[in-house]
Amino acid sequence: MICPKYYVLHYNFSSALIKVIIVKFDEYFDDELKATAVHMILGTIAGYASFVLNTTTMGLLFALIAGGAGYAFSVHYLKMEAGKWYGSAFVLLLSWLITWTLFYNIALR
Repeated sequence: MICPKYYVLHYNFSSALIKVIIVKFDEYFDDELKATAVHMILGTIAGYASFVLNTTTMGLLFALIAGGAGYAFSVHYLKMEAGKWYGSAFVLLLSWLITWTLFYNIALR
């Protein structure tokens, strides 16, 4: 359990006034949100590594390794069911592709 003294501020913009809701860290970050955050970080790292490696095959291989690490984190550490991590894996794929494309286009200039 993460230390309960940490809080996350959540802003609610649904009304004319901005309401600030303070929730406990564990209540806000459930297992799916933790898995999504980890997959996004791994996808960004894989995208940058794919750019540095500069070959499509090695970049794809590194993305698959990052996906395996994300799967291991989701299933073994967070104890998620094997079928519930697919949404987070899609986030990994998108963040990998966006990061790789972004660095590739910056390098062309």
